[in-house]
Amino acid sequence: MATRKELCEKWQRSDICPNIVKRVQQLCTDSQTCLAYLSGHGEFEIVDGKSTLPVSLNNHTCKFNQWQLTGVPCKHGMRAILYSHFDPLKFVHGWYSVKRYKMTYSHSIKAVPDQQQWPETDFPKIQPPTVKRRPGRPVKNRRRGEGEARKGKRSATLRCGKCGDFGHNQVTCKPTEQEQGNQQQEQPSQSKSNATTKSKAATKPKATTKTNSTTKSKADTKSKSTTNPKATTKSKKSATVQSTNN
Repeated sequence: MATRKELCEKWQRSDICPNIVKRVQQLCTDSQTCLAYLSGHGEFEIVDGKSTLPVSLNNHTCKFNQWQLTGVPCKHGMRAILYSHFDPLKFVHGWYSVKRYKMTYSHSIKAVPDQQQWPETDFPKIQPPTVKRRPGRPVKNRRRGEGEARKGKRSATLRCGKCGDFGHNQVTCKPTEQEQGNQQQEQPSQSKSNATTKSKAATKPKATTKTNSTTKSKADTKSKSTTNPKATTKSKKSATVQSTNN
């Protein structure tokens, strides 16, 4: 407080604080993007982009509500003030005057001595209350207020990877009525396909047995022809000798 008291004594202005003056200058430049239309004595319509806001210089109000909260005209009110060729600093609330600032920091905080330098008294020393442990497990969660939202469960943000909805997972996912009807229609077709596959599987071993028997007979004939080459040559020689004798 003492440093701010010394700082305000060096200010040259006597109407508004310097930091508020800088803010007003910035608002004057920002108000160039707005358009002002006079609708009455001290009443304006300010067009800011796609929005139209009523401004009253008589009541120091703007529909944007910033002027009423801060006490400093917003850029919409500043556009109306500049349109009327008024001084913007006259529309700033008296809270920001240099006089009020100096009155706020005119007092000082007295120095407080250390605890060891406190005077001793006959009054009993105040001790902290004794803490008694309550039965049961201690509570870890903080007690919430009446209007405060309760801590939600994890399932509130859980998303199912099957249907994409929130609040459950694939294991607990329940099909809808349409999905149940589609499943019932698919079950007869699946049973028919399973029956056809079973019949095909039953007929395949017979074909394999036939192929096995044919392959065996061919292999036997080949083995017989290959195993008795001498007998064939002898039969050929005997046939040639009989032909010559005749």
